[in-house]
Amino acid sequence: MNTYVNGCNPVNNGQFDLTYMLVNPELSAYAAWTPGIPGWYTDQEGGNFQAMVNAELGPGDEHFMEYWSDQPKTSGFVLYQKATLPAGTYKMTGRVGLLQNVGGTTANMTFSANETDGTQIAVGPLADQSVEFVNTTEQEVKIGLKAQTGNCYRWIGINDIKMYKVPAKSYTVGDGEWVYTQEGAGDVTLNRSIQNGWNAYILPFNMTQAEVETYFGEGAQVKLVKEYIAETEKLKFETIDGLRANVPCLIKATTAAAAGTVIPARTIIPASATEVVYEGTNVTMTGCYASQTNVPANGIFVQGAKLVYNSGADGFNFVYSTRAYITLNGWTPDPDAGIKGLNIDFGDDEATGIATIENGELKIYTGKAYDLSGREVKNPTKGLYIIDGKKVFLK
Repeated sequence: MNTYVNGCNPVNNGQFDLTYMLVNPELSAYAAWTPGIPGWYTDQEGGNFQAMVNAELGPGDEHFMEYWSDQPKTSGFVLYQKATLPAGTYKMTGRVGLLQNVGGTTANMTFSANETDGTQIAVGPLADQSVEFVNTTEQEVKIGLKAQTGNCYRWIGINDIKMYKVPAKSYTVGDGEWVYTQEGAGDVTLNRSIQNGWNAYILPFNMTQAEVETYFGEGAQVKLVKEYIAETEKLKFETIDGLRANVPCLIKATTAAAAGTVIPARTIIPASATEVVYEGTNVTMTGCYASQTNVPANGIFVQGAKLVYNSGADGFNFVYSTRAYITLNGWTPDPDAGIKGLNIDFGDDEATGIATIENGELKIYTGKAYDLSGREVKNPTKGLYIIDGKKVFLK
């Protein structure tokens, strides 16, 4: 085929084909590097297209689209087509290859449709890829290869893109076991309650910031662990826009909701394992898809809108599916000293309650500390304070 499709409307959920430039002897017209080939686009700066045979990326005499750049950007679509699709659930398949990494040693590129990203693509010759996604309204969709933040590749090949309209599915995530390898698209029932305040989350789909506020309340925030500073015993977070698939985070909800909330038109993205780790500086946050996970001693989790640390030597089973916990490098709190001066910095000068587990029981601190004159101290450092009506010495 020597053409591409701008608009398409499959009948009775049938398949339609967006394959562009397969084995075609007329492709010799594009043998030299060129600023662009009709039907193909890039969000990158610079670089060139070519329809060619490349023995390193494709077998035999297979013709495919190739993109090359000496300094590619590290995010955004690299090589893609555009098609106007009606609302519906779709599966896209294709063949992708990558060579000569720039800026890193690990591939960080996905076969994608608009904001829906498939699994990470391995470096090597053209190999089969697929991704399912929901198109919520008729719109123009970018379909192709996207670079995620981190690194990119000089040599990128893609071929044989096909699109299928598939029946909508439904999923339930929350309390209980979530099969982390699942993928697809459809409505998702969130089978866990949402508390007004802090919630530790990991979910297998993306949400925009607007969607986060729709389901978690106006002004709801998503925060990632950023850094633990041992010298000041401060745990810092950063606010991000939206929720990222399979990335553990804290969500501050502004409204409570019972289990059973339905979030429509989600694309389920497989995770790498039952437990997924996000790393900051001297701090990690582990998201759990297992029904119950043993929190390590000195692990920090969320309970009752409080940040809780487990001071027990044998851990504490407190994290269910779609929850998460935090571990710090170099922090060993003394149970006899209460919270031991751990300061929480959410980036907006807001304090939160802190709790500890002592002798297998949950002990809640209000998060409000007062000096001996009765004045509230927003960010207490080392010294003697009154917390919950008791004198507590923060080391």
